[in-house]
Amino acid sequence: MIKFAQSATKHGIDEEEITYVIKHFGLYFYVPPPMGSPYRSERLLFLGDNQKGVAIEVLATRTEDGDLFVFHARKMSKQYRARYEEALPWRI
Repeated sequence: MIKFAQSATKHGIDEEEITYVIKHFGLYFYVPPPMGSPYRSERLLFLGDNQKGVAIEVLATRTEDGDLFVFHARKMSKQYRARYEEALPWRI
């Protein structure tokens, strides 16, 4: 199950787009929490295209129940472009 923080859609990416990227990505990256963050859980980074072909980045964590909890989504930033290219062969 995918759950969403209120912050997940603050950059204009809706829950349907986020779900599409996660389900069609086929691969994700582990990203450590930023230095100084009070949240120590490892983040999962999904990089893929939405239904319109726009590259999107999605960050989530796993809950204790194993669900995904999405807290960030936006159009792809330059910081993840290389990983996006690396993941292209794994798309579903």
